[in-house]
Amino acid sequence: MSSTTQLNFSGKNLQGRSFRGQTLIGADFSNADIRGTDFTDAILVDANFNHAKAGLTVRHRFFWMAIVVLLSLLLGFATVFGLVFSGYLLFPFSLTPRHSPNILAAGIVLILFTLFVFSIVRRGLQTALSILFLMGILLGAVLGGLTGTIAGVASGIVAVTITVILATAATIAMVILMTLAITIARKLAALLFIAGTIMGSLIGATAGVSIGATVVTVIARTATIPSTRIGAIAGAQLAAATGTTLGIAIAAWIAHRVLIGDSRFTWVKKLITKITVLGGTSFRNADLTNATFAYAILKSTDLSNSTLTRTNFHNSRGIDQARTDQTILSHAAVQALVVTHRGAQQSYVGQNLKGANLIGADLRGADLTDADLNGATLEEAWLEEANLTKTQAIGANFQGAHLTGACIEAWNIDSATQLQGVICDYIYLRNSQQERRPSSGSFAPGDFTELFEEVIQTIDLLFRNGIDQRAFNYSLHQLQIENEGMALAVRSLERKSNGVVVVRVDVPAESNKTQLHAGFLHHYDLAVRAIEEKYQAQLQAKDEQIILYQQQQADWKAVLAMLANQKQIANQQTPKAEQQKHRKWVCLHIGVGNLCTGFPVTLQIGNEMQSRLMQYTKGWLAAAPELSTLYEQWQSAYRKCLKANFRLDVPDTQITNISHHDFFLECNQAASHLEKQLNDWLNDPDFRPIKDRMLEQLAPSDSIRILLQTDNPQLRRLPFQLWDFCYRYPLAEIALSAPDYEQTASLRPPNPKAKILAILGDSTGIDLQSDQAVLAQLPNADVTFLVEPQRQELNDQLWKQSWDMLFFAGHSFSQSDTAGGYIRINPHESLTIAQLKHALRQAIAQGLKLAMFNSCDGFGLAHQLSDLYIPQTIVMREPVPDRVAQEFLKNFLMGFSQGKSLYQAVRESREKLQGLEDHFPCATWLPVIFQNPAEPPLNWHDLQKV
Repeated sequence: MSSTTQLNFSGKNLQGRSFRGQTLIGADFSNADIRGTDFTDAILVDANFNHAKAGLTVRHRFFWMAIVVLLSLLLGFATVFGLVFSGYLLFPFSLTPRHSPNILAAGIVLILFTLFVFSIVRRGLQTALSILFLMGILLGAVLGGLTGTIAGVASGIVAVTITVILATAATIAMVILMTLAITIARKLAALLFIAGTIMGSLIGATAGVSIGATVVTVIARTATIPSTRIGAIAGAQLAAATGTTLGIAIAAWIAHRVLIGDSRFTWVKKLITKITVLGGTSFRNADLTNATFAYAILKSTDLSNSTLTRTNFHNSRGIDQARTDQTILSHAAVQALVVTHRGAQQSYVGQNLKGANLIGADLRGADLTDADLNGATLEEAWLEEANLTKTQAIGANFQGAHLTGACIEAWNIDSATQLQGVICDYIYLRNSQQERRPSSGSFAPGDFTELFEEVIQTIDLLFRNGIDQRAFNYSLHQLQIENEGMALAVRSLERKSNGVVVVRVDVPAESNKTQLHAGFLHHYDLAVRAIEEKYQAQLQAKDEQIILYQQQQADWKAVLAMLANQKQIANQQTPKAEQQKHRKWVCLHIGVGNLCTGFPVTLQIGNEMQSRLMQYTKGWLAAAPELSTLYEQWQSAYRKCLKANFRLDVPDTQITNISHHDFFLECNQAASHLEKQLNDWLNDPDFRPIKDRMLEQLAPSDSIRILLQTDNPQLRRLPFQLWDFCYRYPLAEIALSAPDYEQTASLRPPNPKAKILAILGDSTGIDLQSDQAVLAQLPNADVTFLVEPQRQELNDQLWKQSWDMLFFAGHSFSQSDTAGGYIRINPHESLTIAQLKHALRQAIAQGLKLAMFNSCDGFGLAHQLSDLYIPQTIVMREPVPDRVAQEFLKNFLMGFSQGKSLYQAVRESREKLQGLEDHFPCATWLPVIFQNPAEPPLNWHDLQKV
């Protein structure tokens, strides 16, 4: 069973299940019942919870309802009992009949209740309770004063104070229980709560009178209770009944305000949420990156401390009753925005929106000053006239967003901020619609992206006294050396009105710009001082000459000429925008597995402008152990059927008496079986979603680089160029790449010609003069030939000069794909890549972009070179006949030097070998590209730098 099937829980009843700590990447829980399900600490990246139902299970709902009813009975009983019982003990002096004690006691309760309600509405619950306590003391004194005795005043204060304390505690308890009841089961639970409270009150009143009378009798040692005390108790009963009724009313009102999000009762809502998530669905500490909860019910769900990067909550329900501590959803305004995507004209000043999923959100006119949008996705969001002043947007995705009229003063973006396809007619660089860009008219499509991506990937160097060209060039060169050959180039030069010259220098996107800026200024100051000291020693009138010298250096024509030259080359090298749209890259990352169990596959598709169009993580290559056997059968037949000389330095496969014709037929039959099985495997239903998405995103007219990213040696050997997908896409070519890679920081001195080091190794039994003749005829190339060199000679050449391309022709072989390969550089000496490691690393740092081994069995060589992160390598997968090697080299160099991309040139020259397959079977299978994914695609102009 594939992993895709195992992670499909769509529509299933998962109540009470535990997935604690499990890895569920890409799992499908859409329309599932996940009430009470435990996802604590689970990895749920890209999981689908659309229309899922979370929260309390039915069992837990009944449990909480029972708790509410039980507590309401206890609450009603305890409150009324306490009031009536205290009336017997603490108010021994009754009022005269004319004072109407029953009515007066109830009146005092009404007064206190009125003040309480007024205070709640105006000030909130906490302030209202304080006012209630103070007024209770005052009114208790008034009530006791009517007895005409000091003891009456004291007992009145104590009695009413106790009443207030009990009423306060009862009110808070009623609010909590009422809110809990409504949260759990709406009206039904609320009615049960009210009924339980009233019933408890009646029992409490009866018990209070009975027990109070008994206690008073015992204390007074008389069987007769004075009528004054009975009158006081009657007043207490009426007051208790009145208070209970009004308490229920105020509790219901506060519960309503809590549930609609009244900020005055936030603490009540937080408490209720913590209670109701007990027994509910738990995503505590879960990784929900890129997960989706569209239209899901999230009531009574624990999302506390979960990772919610780009998590989609659009149109989810009940999230206001979920626990969201330590997430961006803990703030009500942010919560409402991520759910509704409606935030037009709203204020989000200083709000934490880090990683928020706001695709298509309406934020027109919104104030996002100082907001944290780092890592957020705002694809196609409406941000027209929004205020993005000082907004943190590192790594944010604004692809296709509408930014016309927005203010971006001092916003913070970096190279990871995606601005492709931003729709913007104009922008403001300062608040209050100041500093409009462009100053007049509108941006053309793509202008906004070009303008601000340019700013991201540059450092600005200011010169107030002119530019010393020699000091400038020296400083730039030193900076490159210190940073291991980092690519630095002058992008623009601008002279300001006050005489200041600003030079903008391109730097890698991931570089430390502050450090580079400081380093350049340090070297520049040292260089200028050294030059000045030289002139001081040589010239008699040193002061005048230094001033004159600096003025002359202020003439920055040389720098402008250098800049113009760079732009001219860039225009020649850079494809037009329209062409770029049709240049795509595809990465098939094949995870850990083998042909007996299968492999997980992740698909990524983007264009050569580096924008990622899509990613799909649910791919699966099914088990296919027969492929390994079929490849070995083909390999054996292939090696037997070739009688031409190989560029191979291993003993020939033993040949039996079977005729060459039979070997030829055997090889073709094995090739046919392998090709059919390979395509059946790649068209398997488990892998079909990958292919479907490629068909959706790619057009037959696109130029496509397909990177097969794996370190599995069996997969690398398979001829993936036979995939029927490649027949549909004539401009597609497959390359192999390692899972581990990094960009090389290379620096090559200016040279208008491509510098090629051609190693012609041991030529025993093969013709290398044809290779030499083809290389010698290359246009705009400076080729250095090393014919059967000694190891020291080869090593010295790699160290001494900067090379663009390394070429080897001769005998080679691989022990295994991972153990490494050998090249025979002369009849007596063979070398491994490891034996040239330091020299090759230096060559790569100095600009080596391509290594080509027009020799046999080069997989071991390519594997070792990939560990050095060389940008591109071309090898032969199997022993290669001399004629095939010569034809491939001739056709490849002809197409590559005439402007075709490396991939197009390889595919075209590889397919031209089909004309030789009547003598050399499967010749089109042999050439293979190994690609460093961190490096850009290569063309011939990249090898010519000035």
